[in-house]
Amino acid sequence: ELARAEAMDESDPLHWAKKDIVSALTAASVGAAMQEHEHALAATALALSADAAERVRDALPASVADRLMPHQFVAVEAALKHRHLLFADEQGLGKTIEVLASLEATASWPAVVLVPAAAALKWAAESRTLLPLRRVAVRGGGVGKRDQGCDLHEADLVVINYESFAQHSAALAGIHPMALVADEAQYLKGYDSARTKAVKEFLGKAGVPRVIAATGTPVMNRPAELLTLLTVLPDLLSSLGGFVYFAARYCCATLRTTTWASYWDYTGAANLEELAVRLPASGGFLRRQKSEVLPSLPKKRHETLQVQLSNAHEYEHAVADFRSWLNTRPLKQKRSRGRGRSGDVDGGEVEGSSAALTWINDVADIDADRLYPDDKQEALRRIAALRQLTGEGKVSAAADLMCKIAGEEKVVVFAHHIAVQNALLAKAVAEGIKAGAFTGAPGAAARIRP
Repeated sequence: ELARAEAMDESDPLHWAKKDIVSALTAASVGAAMQEHEHALAATALALSADAAERVRDALPASVADRLMPHQFVAVEAALKHRHLLFADEQGLGKTIEVLASLEATASWPAVVLVPAAAALKWAAESRTLLPLRRVAVRGGGVGKRDQGCDLHEADLVVINYESFAQHSAALAGIHPMALVADEAQYLKGYDSARTKAVKEFLGKAGVPRVIAATGTPVMNRPAELLTLLTVLPDLLSSLGGFVYFAARYCCATLRTTTWASYWDYTGAANLEELAVRLPASGGFLRRQKSEVLPSLPKKRHETLQVQLSNAHEYEHAVADFRSWLNTRPLKQKRSRGRGRSGDVDGGEVEGSSAALTWINDVADIDADRLYPDDKQEALRRIAALRQLTGEGKVSAAADLMCKIAGEEKVVVFAHHIAVQNALLAKAVAEGIKAGAFTGAPGAAARIRP
């Protein structure tokens, strides 16, 4: 307004130039405001117009488009418009499918997907289901050879956990990826963390044109953590004013001086209400709530998450020992045809889990029904011990997933073995999550813990 007033002051010898500048700035300001308004609406949109949805369908195979829910079409359209994206939909709204469909619509192959270790096999399975023609490779610590998929240089999609990324980054740069996806992108909130440095260095050296960050928790403890994440999404950061502006405006960037060094302190927070408005208006950001999308979601969804056992060596050794023991057991004679089903000619059948007995048939290639009763009981006991080993081997992955969900909403976890329940409860307490447990331990006091 001051510039407008000065421009209208004809006594000013430069009033003629100021009029043109004010006119141009006014037009640009109106245009930018309209664009930001459109971005803000798109950031929370639950569906596209019929014409826009049809354009997205045209960019996808029919088998993929038919699986997308209305709010997921919005995410794919955003990918068609922006190179750098932050998918921040609430937990449970299908960000994995949004990302895969976005990569397919933009033909961003090959692509590298960074995931927590517990999610690597889930991502691979989801990718093969949604995009059966795309070749998938899985790399990283703890991934068995049979789960690694195709050769790295033949892969369209490479799934790798954050912890292993640095040691594989040179090989991944060699495949010249067209996109990098950071699933659970809050893993990159630490500016000085090794994983964040590795990702930023990789993006710079490999020149990856498209970056998608996916997280259900975009609002972290301090704006500085969001700023760190935005440094891997430079287009989005630029639309928020750039690093220096963001740091000064929202992080209260302050130069600190000590007796041995000077450094910038970004741990402050300011203008948070403004940031909450600016982020959706910036473009390349999506955040939809489950309560809003709920009417279009299926009533209940079941999902199996495959993970690597943390005690895989111990488990395989126990299986080998069990197999050796089974192969030393004497077996009963089969009944002749016409005398009923094969079994113990002396009677004394032992009740056991049919699934467990079928597993015995597979692991040792014997007919479990031909075991003598005492041996069958011992076999079932050993199988129960193996089950507990698998439960204990999944604790680390399950605890990570539990804590991630608990950071966004309440979660109920069921576990068969008390040792596993105790380990999960201890992890929740260590992470500062308010948790209670109901176990099968005897006595009311032992069953419920605060």
